[in-house]
Amino acid sequence: MGGIHPWHECEFREGDSFTYAVYDSRCHYLGCCYLYPMGRRTPLTEELLKYDVDVSWWVTPGAYERGYYTKLHAALRHWIERAFPFTKAYYSNSEIPELPG
Repeated sequence: MGGIHPWHECEFREGDSFTYAVYDSRCHYLGCCYLYPMGRRTPLTEELLKYDVDVSWWVTPGAYERGYYTKLHAALRHWIERAFPFTKAYYSNSEIPELPG
């Protein structure tokens, strides 16, 4: 894979969104995840005002078949909760995996 896409670089520089490429432990490309300010990707509603970041992600078809869509969702939840100052993340993908338990 090459460097960052110019559009993502512009959004990152402007603070409009933050894009991260996702790789497995053997450095195989799996997909991307995105952090957006609320209202940037999903129109704000009264319900969405309680969230402070809009998180989305995708994986390649092969990674999806190997369960990485669900694994990435779990990893993102862990990462967002521990590495960022957000108090409540909104996961805006149309398919949200069930949480265990």
